[in-house]
Amino acid sequence: NSLSRSQRIAVDTALVQRFGKKLKRNIEALATKLLPMIRKKAQENVKKAKKNRVKQDLITRINE
Repeated sequence: NSLSRSQRIAVDTALVQRFGKKLKRNIEALATKLLPMIRKKAQENVKKAKKNRVKQDLITRINE
């Protein structure tokens, strides 16, 4: 988070003033659209972490 708490509150307030009751629906639509991309990134990060862990295990076994 690069914004302070008061800045985030100001942004939220501005969004509510601009979109009103449609805000929740817009956020839900955006979240639904972005969820597959976020899930894919998370899976890639897990794969990388597992791959690095296996490499580290092999290196430590070789050095032992």
